[in-house]
Amino acid sequence: MRSRFTFLFRQKLKLQIITTSLTGGLVAGYIFSKYKPIVHAEADISVKVGERISTLPTYSMTEVAKHTTTEKGYWLAYKDGVYDITSYVENHPGGKMVLRSAGKALEACWKIFTMHDMDHVYEILEEYRIGN
Repeated sequence: MRSRFTFLFRQKLKLQIITTSLTGGLVAGYIFSKYKPIVHAEADISVKVGERISTLPTYSMTEVAKHTTTEKGYWLAYKDGVYDITSYVENHPGGKMVLRSAGKALEACWKIFTMHDMDHVYEILEEYRIGN
């Protein structure tokens, strides 16, 4: 009789441990999903990335497409903006993969590499703005 009680007690204890672990995991997951870090960054919100700036020169996509070498520089376009990223190529976290977009519009590339859809990426890009 004793072995039967011991067996039942062990079975209930295993179920309690599993239930407690799952419940704890769900509660922790809920708490962490609600956590949003506070980021304090100084950003120029008067200019949105890729919007036309009347004080800058205007370039055609034909002109942008000519800048795909180190000698001529690496240019690319994003929305209405033109950017010279020649000095940034060495600092790009993806290495020289950024050169695949040289002379082209970024929108098509960033549909594939969606990790670029972040505010700090747009801020970095805007630093290299040379025209519309």
